[in-house]
Amino acid sequence: MLKIKYTFCMLLFAAVLFSACNKEGFSDNTDEKCKIVTVKRTSGKYVDNASITYDSKGDIASLVSSQDSAFRSFVVKKEPNKIILVTKYDGNYVYDLDGNNRVIKATIGDWGGKFEFTYSANGYISSMVQSFSNWPVPTNFNFYYSDGNLVKVTFSESIGGYTTNTEIIYTYLKTEMAALLIEETDPLSFVGSYGYQPLLLGFYGKTNKNLMESAKVTRVGSTGYVESNYTSYVYKKDAKGNINSVDITRSGFLTNYSFIYNCN
Repeated sequence: MLKIKYTFCMLLFAAVLFSACNKEGFSDNTDEKCKIVTVKRTSGKYVDNASITYDSKGDIASLVSSQDSAFRSFVVKKEPNKIILVTKYDGNYVYDLDGNNRVIKATIGDWGGKFEFTYSANGYISSMVQSFSNWPVPTNFNFYYSDGNLVKVTFSESIGGYTTNTEIIYTYLKTEMAALLIEETDPLSFVGSYGYQPLLLGFYGKTNKNLMESAKVTRVGSTGYVESNYTSYVYKKDAKGNINSVDITRSGFLTNYSFIYNCN
């Protein structure tokens, strides 16, 4: 068991998205590739499940959820340089890709969130701009990396003469290589006024080198208001080396995700 203490900072909508590119293998056995086909979410007395299907190319085709407030159901539609997630209740999530198969613009469902991304010469996200139809000023996000991992994100939001400065600090398990699991285990899930979700895991240039251990979000308002939240993770692996469970603790509240794989 990999122990990781964690607490949370912002309310995240628990939707699950998996990489549709070539980052499918989570097993320590490099001769075997495994895909997640079932996810179970346990939060207090509530238990929800999701089933994932793949197309003939091995790309994700759909996610069917027992409860859309736990996992957002969707069907994948592909167009040239574009991936569209058609959801049951929230409209379409549209991701525009560049020539390197990276998201450069995302339009998130019926609520009108828009995000634009730029990338550094090294292939990492260097900036993100967030805008909403009902938010007068776009928000710019700055990304900082060390040793192959995203270690800090900063941004400022201003409205009605009030400004909030936010800093997100991440730590990693340096002995554990990163795996594309669910969006809540990805550092990008903390980025944005309401968290940037749903993510399209594996489509943001170079991924982090290691598994995220914790995330601390600190907000400081122009009136002197300070809020700090901490999130930590505990991962478990099966006999094949696949991560089959992760405990996520946010402000003392535990949520567990468990995974069933199909391996070839």
